[in-house]
Amino acid sequence: MSTAVAEPKGPMTVSAMLASMASMGSVRIVSVFPVEYRKEMQVEQGFKTYVIPAADRDNWTYCDVENAFIWVPDFGETALTENRGRAPMRQEFVSAVDRAAALVKYWAGEGVLAGAAGGGRPGIAALPPGQTEPSAEFLAELRKVQDLYADAYIKHGNDMHTQGKHMAITTQHHRLAAWKMGSAAGRLPWYPMKEFQELKRCIACSEEIPYMAARCKHCQVDLMDYYRKHGLDFDSDPALAALRSARVVPEKGPKVNVGALVRERLDQRDAELGRSAIFSTQEEGEASGA
Repeated sequence: MSTAVAEPKGPMTVSAMLASMASMGSVRIVSVFPVEYRKEMQVEQGFKTYVIPAADRDNWTYCDVENAFIWVPDFGETALTENRGRAPMRQEFVSAVDRAAALVKYWAGEGVLAGAAGGGRPGIAALPPGQTEPSAEFLAELRKVQDLYADAYIKHGNDMHTQGKHMAITTQHHRLAAWKMGSAAGRLPWYPMKEFQELKRCIACSEEIPYMAARCKHCQVDLMDYYRKHGLDFDSDPALAALRSARVVPEKGPKVNVGALVRERLDQRDAELGRSAIFSTQEEGEASGA
């Protein structure tokens, strides 16, 4: 079925043409992965944070990606000559398909356990352009490869527990075990333990850092300054939001328990997203295994 397009009554400006092209297409990324992922990418002269929420065992979440224009240096000979050797900036079109592919590669590419047995990976993939609902077969394939990925993480968690390397057992180990095994995950020897390090990705360099970190150990960026500079929402990182709240308290005011603030922020985030708590006490683990 074809759609009639009205002819413009007058000449279209360059900015209007670019805006029209950018709004013509979108691609939906689908996830069955039990971990929320984020990625900041350039849009026009600013940045946009793409978010794909965590998914429960029987559900799926999504992130919509649109066509976009980004500014890139123009290293063409003519441009360099006209600008006395300095590369001017020009706009470059990025299709929704290409941007979605880049996000899927980032979110579902090589993770902590690169090369998981059997080709396992996070269950994240893009739908064909224009499609908004995944088929049952599409979701089954995502869960199939994610099952292998969860098996690899559970095995890795068992190995780390046997070797006494409890700090190597991350939040992702716990979430994948819960996704794969449900309440039976409480029977794993390492699952009820809290000696694991919750991680997040540095918004500047995308490397994994401790969830409580305010500075990246890889690129040395001060995350508080980075969020201010780019006008980003501090509430997207509960740890930073809590630290920011602590810093604005007057010097003569009551002492602030930063740890309690962070926990409060995390609880608020989990409640808003409708998640069940992932932190289990030893007693809860024993109860679920009983």
